[in-house]
Amino acid sequence: SSLVTGNLNLNITITGYLYIIILAFLSLAGMIGFKKGLELINTVTAAILSTFEPVTSLIVGVLLLEEILLVHQIIGSLLIIFAVVFVALIEKKEKTMVKSEVDGKVK
Repeated sequence: SSLVTGNLNLNITITGYLYIIILAFLSLAGMIGFKKGLELINTVTAAILSTFEPVTSLIVGVLLLEEILLVHQIIGSLLIIFAVVFVALIEKKEKTMVKSEVDGKVK
């Protein structure tokens, strides 16, 4: 929207650039950590754990940024968690069924 209104400001201080670089490295570290974690646990567990991101964001927002927690934010986070856990459990059940079918044919 700032391009449309002509209010795009590219005058960033050295401190601003430093914060951008720090944020980039922290994001990279997070992605590398997540990938390494996937090697240690299965994808279903990783999917379930990653659903807690909205809850973590809400908690950090309320505690550190003094945001006001609204009912629709709580409901939305709960729905996201429920949906991902539900899908992950269905996938786990399907993998178990496929494995038992394959084991039955091998014997």
